Amino acid sequence: MNLFGKIFSGFRKHEMGIIIALLVGGFFSLMAYYDFFAGYENKFHDLRFMLREIREPEPDDKIMIVAIDDQSLETAKYRWPWPRSVYAKAIDNLSRAGATVIAFDLIFSEPTKEELKIQDRILGDAIIRSRAWIVLASKFYTKKSDRATQTAYVAALPKIDPGKTHVGYVNYWPDDDGIMRHAALLRKHQGKLYQSFVLKILSRFYRVKSPQATLTNKLLTYGPLKISVERGARLIINYRGGPGKFKTISIDNILDNEIFEGLRETGMFKDKIILIGPTFIEAQDIHFTPYSPKFGDLKEAGKTSGVEIHANVLDTIMRGNYIKTLGVLPRTLIFLVLTLLLALVNVHLRPFKALLVLCAMCVLYLSVSFWVFWEYNLILPVVNIILALFITHLGVMVYLLLTEERHSRQIKNIFSRYVSPQVVEQLVKDPRAELKLGGNKQVVTILFSDIRGFTTLSEELSPEAVVELLNEYFQTWTDMIFKYDGTVDKFIGDAIMAIFGAPVAHPDDPLRAVQAALAMQAALMELNTKWAAEGKRMFKIGVGINTGEAIVGNMGSQQAMGYTVIGDAVNLASRLEGKTKDLGAEILISESTYQAVKNKVEAQEHQDITVKGKARAMSVYDVRGLKV
Repeated sequence: MNLFGKIFSGFRKHEMGIIIALLVGGFFSLMAYYDFFAGYENKFHDLRFMLREIREPEPDDKIMIVAIDDQSLETAKYRWPWPRSVYAKAIDNLSRAGATVIAFDLIFSEPTKEELKIQDRILGDAIIRSRAWIVLASKFYTKKSDRATQTAYVAALPKIDPGKTHVGYVNYWPDDDGIMRHAALLRKHQGKLYQSFVLKILSRFYRVKSPQATLTNKLLTYGPLKISVERGARLIINYRGGPGKFKTISIDNILDNEIFEGLRETGMFKDKIILIGPTFIEAQDIHFTPYSPKFGDLKEAGKTSGVEIHANVLDTIMRGNYIKTLGVLPRTLIFLVLTLLLALVNVHLRPFKALLVLCAMCVLYLSVSFWVFWEYNLILPVVNIILALFITHLGVMVYLLLTEERHSRQIKNIFSRYVSPQVVEQLVKDPRAELKLGGNKQVVTILFSDIRGFTTLSEELSPEAVVELLNEYFQTWTDMIFKYDGTVDKFIGDAIMAIFGAPVAHPDDPLRAVQAALAMQAALMELNTKWAAEGKRMFKIGVGINTGEAIVGNMGSQQAMGYTVIGDAVNLASRLEGKTKDLGAEILISESTYQAVKNKVEAQEHQDITVKGKARAMSVYDVRGLKV
């Protein structure tokens, strides 16, 4: 590939864009795998829930909450904590009402005082005679000492758990910001695998004979249930909304026989999962969820009780309405595809347009991520993707800045010898002009100029004097060519060749060539006057100009090349310059050039002129000046 092909080839931009995209996409995919920026991802997790709340259907009517609330505390005959005979009565009534499972979100781990031990037996007897399945709560807690921090496990007393009950842990572990987003369905402790409160409830509700949980990849098999989970058997809770989304009645209504009988007759408890647990603030079992207000006075009021979180977990599993995340392969593909797309587009754009593309991609991706969640319960990574796109954009822009600066230097170094500074700046600023640099067929105007009698002149003068004279002459010609935005192609002995229309084209390039020739004609008169005063030789020149199609670009080899033009149009311009002496003219132009400038130039036509290399005679024009 020649020099200008290397400078202006899009392949190198594509290549670097691909490298940047693969490096950045792969890096941030790895960051996502290890949950970097998880805190920020969680904010988008919560936002998805907040924006979709009005779209959600009612929760599964198989779940009901019996709340130990502020109302029941105020009307109770006992101080909190209540005697266990209260819960025994709730079991008796709900069992008679046809409940399938009665689950207590309460830890009955401490024995009742000596004089009230009968309370434990009353509750145990109620469990035994219950026609409903009973699920009790256990709990993991942390014990701290001077030496170490240990995790301990506490369950119901044997008297309360006579063997008919099923026990599961009620713990939920919030994320670092204190918000409950996941439910750990399994937990290993001291070599034993424990099942959660919710799993135990489901085992009874679905009559699972051998309630063994099997975890394979991101699927937890539990009896007839196939539960979609994340690493560590963590279920993403698909909340139905903020507090109060499930059917809830106060435990007062269960304990009051008259009220309860009226409720029982409606069949509202039949075949239900009944969750009994505290909802009052003092129980310290209320938690932040994605629906909780994040700031202000409503922050505390927006908490959800533990028993209602259990209801949300149950509802998620029973309806099979699982929230899923992408696996490693599809997630990595998304990172790579998006960063590649951005890089391959932005390597061809200016910074402002590239920034618009970046913003458009980010907005579009965010919109898609919300839509996919609302429609398919699929969570797409957001923060790491946005960061990956931003860093890809930044990397591409830095690369373009560095390469364009290098290209600008190369363009200036190469073309400053051929064209005017104004044309060089246009080449640097205008990428469309850059695309014309190399092997293009286009219409140009070619100018040839030669010194008449140069052989005799060179014989009469010393080599040093000839060089001094030529340098002053060529400098003047170069100034005239640059003045009219032409390109000095080459110096050939005493001759000079110039191009008008490349590398930057103008609609009046033929006129510019003629104007440059006339300007040089006037400048040569001044030079001859100066040389005569200095005792130096004077001379005349001949100029030939032709307009036509030619191949413009770099010619030569990898070791030596030059920017030039070749083609029949070039040959004709050279032949016209040779005819000036025969016709007694100083500036001869071809028919094609004349047609382009005839409204601006005074010229005399010479018909039937034979030019070497042309089979047919032609008309040429002797330029006398510009029309006034």
